[in-house]
Amino acid sequence: MGCVKNCKFLVQPFYFFAFLGSIRCFWGLLFVNLSLIFIDILSIRVKVVILHPFLNICISMKKVLVLACMSLGAMSSVLTSHAQSIPNGGFDNWESAGTSLHTMSDKRITQRPGEEPTSWNGSSVTLNGLAGVDVERIRVNKIVEGENTYVRLDNAKVGCTKDYLNWNGRLSLGETWASFYYEKQFGIIYDVPNLNSGKAANKYSQAGSYDGMAFTYRPDAIRARVSRNNAGENYHIVAYIWNGSDKGDVPGTLSTGGVKSWYSLENSDRVLMGKIAKTSGDAHVLASVDYTDNTAHDWKDVIIPLNYNSAYPADERPAKTNVIFCAGDPWDIQTAVDGNTLSVDDVNYVYYSRLDGASFNGINVNEIVDFDSDVYEYNLDIAYPDGYDNIAYTIKGQSLDKTVTIDPLWQQYRIDMTVTYTGGNGEGYDVDGKTSHTYTFYFDKLTSGVASLPESMAHVVATAGSVRISAFTGVAEVFTVDGRLVARSEIDGNGEIALAKGIYLVRTGTKTTRVYVR
Repeated sequence: MGCVKNCKFLVQPFYFFAFLGSIRCFWGLLFVNLSLIFIDILSIRVKVVILHPFLNICISMKKVLVLACMSLGAMSSVLTSHAQSIPNGGFDNWESAGTSLHTMSDKRITQRPGEEPTSWNGSSVTLNGLAGVDVERIRVNKIVEGENTYVRLDNAKVGCTKDYLNWNGRLSLGETWASFYYEKQFGIIYDVPNLNSGKAANKYSQAGSYDGMAFTYRPDAIRARVSRNNAGENYHIVAYIWNGSDKGDVPGTLSTGGVKSWYSLENSDRVLMGKIAKTSGDAHVLASVDYTDNTAHDWKDVIIPLNYNSAYPADERPAKTNVIFCAGDPWDIQTAVDGNTLSVDDVNYVYYSRLDGASFNGINVNEIVDFDSDVYEYNLDIAYPDGYDNIAYTIKGQSLDKTVTIDPLWQQYRIDMTVTYTGGNGEGYDVDGKTSHTYTFYFDKLTSGVASLPESMAHVVATAGSVRISAFTGVAEVFTVDGRLVARSEIDGNGEIALAKGIYLVRTGTKTTRVYVR
């Protein structure tokens, strides 16, 4: 009976494919790993232009193959990308607030009140008031409007019996630290306590962030959607990536006369951003930004380029990153203006996949047209380059993991350059949400100096609301399918004829092309 069952299992198609399905996970993982190896081989900056028609076909096929492999890599990256992107950048997920390090001599760890966005740390505090009654000061607020959730950071004063000390609304990927004056009265410890202005040590009361999250990519910019209620005080958006570790002193135990002892804090925001001197360590910041704005404004997108330090190799990857949003000055909380708020949503790192410039035969495109990385099509009145050595380009930004493919789709008339971000990052997108951009360059002249273009090489393509003609010199005529002439235009190399939606026959010399205009 067992033998019969086994034979039935192998013979009948349904059972056979079920058997294959049981091992597909093993082969799937093997295939993904092999594809990743293949991607590593192909992930180079391609600078090849082939003029031979047959080889032209080959390079086009290679381009498709590269893109296909990158798609496999994108699928496999789902398993590993989350640690490399800004987590919960839309602030949709919230949980009970975490703990803060109090840098007093006994190194208290205290619970922050309220909720915070998952993976982020805020500046809310709990104060121990009279008779042990906790006083909660919420500075990080969850705001829900319709189906959207965002975070609002509030500046306000804090205190136990009375709110004396300015405190800012702050949120960071790094952990939170704070120092406060405290004392005993009637046997009760007022932890994070009596912060009245008469205490000389209160001027040293500070807070901030330290450390960050593991991160090995080189983003070009940070993007966020922000809103500010009042003007007259800078809010800050801070981001930095670094390697190594540094230590620096922040206030520890405070007394009436000032700082009684200092606390050595590792990877403090103040040290890494150069606000205070380090006492030891080998950390170096590869890129950073401290963006400020003192105006009141409604929701707007801000895209802030990171400033890379040229003292370090352009291919060095970081180990960690930290991002800070602050409704006031994160380097001096006592300047916080009571009542100012900063609302934040949709945070992510940006990885450009665009050209910054190009040149052909030593001629910079900007000498012919105004090149713009946001414009993707150019007509160039210059000769087609006679080899890849006569093609050069620069890529926008400093992030790694980018490929450039050069595809001569039409021999000696057009070149496509495609920039693709291949980092496998869960948020490896440009500002428009894409990971790839193609730039098309049309050339009006042949390297051989032929004055007119052969009719057989004319290329006609339909676009939305027009037909585009290239590689043709002469009169182009457009007919309806029943033979009526609807347009006639003189073409000198490249041209475009506006048409209504429909099917047309385009005659370029002795060649006729059927097109459908959308």
